[in-house]
Amino acid sequence: MFPIRVVYKEAGDLESEAQVLVSVSKRHFKRAVKRNHVKRQIREAYRLQKSPLINTLKSQNKCLAIAFIYLSNSIFDSTIIHQRVHTAIQRLNENLILSPKE
Repeated sequence: MFPIRVVYKEAGDLESEAQVLVSVSKRHFKRAVKRNHVKRQIREAYRLQKSPLINTLKSQNKCLAIAFIYLSNSIFDSTIIHQRVHTAIQRLNENLILSPKE
């Protein structure tokens, strides 16, 4: 979902169910203040909405490494970021439910 791309990989040896990476390119935002602002928005949106994903991972006994990559050149409002992260987590959760258990 624009402006965020989500990439994930199953990892069997993590300490927790999910490890998260948030990446905002220096190419898009030269000043660290703006990059950090966007990172905070994404981390907060993930923190508030991660429980269904964590529950699915616990039930399937899986661990994921998840990367949120910000693609836009402009800063969006926090409500839009929350919606996009919510949609991304829903899709990720659906993919985990549909994938066969090991």
